[in-house]
Amino acid sequence: MQIGKVIVAEVLLVSDLDIEADLLSVTALMRASLGVNLEGGIAEIHKEKIIWGYAKPVDGWGGLYYIEEYEGVEEYGLAIQCTDKQLFLTWHCRLGHVNGKTIRSMPQKVTGMEIGDPTTKPGERNIDCADCLRGSQHQIISRYPFSKVYRKLARISADIAGPMRLPDITWGYKYLLVIIDHYSRYIWVFPLITKDMAISALKVFKAKAENQAGLGLNILTLQTDNGREFTGKAFVKWVQETGIEHITCAPYTPSMNSYVESAIKSIIGHALAMLWHAGVQEDMWVLPAKASTYLYNRVPNKSF
Repeated sequence: MQIGKVIVAEVLLVSDLDIEADLLSVTALMRASLGVNLEGGIAEIHKEKIIWGYAKPVDGWGGLYYIEEYEGVEEYGLAIQCTDKQLFLTWHCRLGHVNGKTIRSMPQKVTGMEIGDPTTKPGERNIDCADCLRGSQHQIISRYPFSKVYRKLARISADIAGPMRLPDITWGYKYLLVIIDHYSRYIWVFPLITKDMAISALKVFKAKAENQAGLGLNILTLQTDNGREFTGKAFVKWVQETGIEHITCAPYTPSMNSYVESAIKSIIGHALAMLWHAGVQEDMWVLPAKASTYLYNRVPNKSF
């Protein structure tokens, strides 16, 4: 019988059986490059035709075997040793898949914590864990190729922000329709009580914007998401009657409408900042939103 040392991971110490024994699966032995031969009621553990030890069945437990610890080590050449050290990857999973650097620093801070078979170098943060790689995956931002526009109102984007945390104290507005022109980056905002009011606000915007643009300039393309307020029968009928080309983004890809998404973030963020700076309650958000839009349209931006 071969005398040597083989490390087998994930051995369970079970004390509720008729005997106290270390249990391990055949899969664990195979991971340690060991084989098992079950003949005559004894499990023979071998490696490359060399016998390393034996396992006996546990009475009353069916096909459950335990590794027998022989007293005559000289005769059988087998020594069994149980350790409390856990593999590095085991600690990584137990601690919620934290990085390797954090795990390495814990034995000096946690009494009784020992790490066996370290797989990372000191200071190394990454661990070869497929679940971590899968969990850290995220959607790649869609770089929607906006074609360049050469005049005002050639393409506009619209989206609705809200509902706000508190409705407007005066009129009960809960939503904010934000519209941006791709050419000038000029922004218009319309507070709404319900999303159904978006089509009425867009009709007002169309008349006002085309009148201010002059020179007979009309809206050519309107880009929105797939919200019901932009895909309902009344809205579809209106864009068809006005001759506006309506483009919708792919589902769950707000980056395709990045112009207006960025505008909403700026307008709402600046409005809330003004409210907090003035010590005013958030239920007066409409006036700061309009003021923020007014100022945004008069400071330098990418279109300048």
